[in-house]
Amino acid sequence: MPRGIPRSEETKAKIRAANLGDKNPMFGKHHLEDTILKIRLKATGKRPSEETRLRMRNSRIKYIDTQIVKIFGWMFADDKWNVMR
Repeated sequence: MPRGIPRSEETKAKIRAANLGDKNPMFGKHHLEDTILKIRLKATGKRPSEETRLRMRNSRIKYIDTQIVKIFGWMFADDKWNVMR
């Protein structure tokens, strides 16, 4: 389910441009070691839900497929393997 206010593509582009580079509030800053430890401890022991795990798995599969096409693109034609003779 989407959360928050639905935004148009134009609004998203404006927000993105307003936070690019040195205009980003975190630009040039780093988390303190204490903060990193707090974040790590809070996340320790948590497991993603099955839905989230499925989305991560599908994303990883899609990424691997694109890498295979980039590396071995000459072996593919219309998403089907060509038999090299």
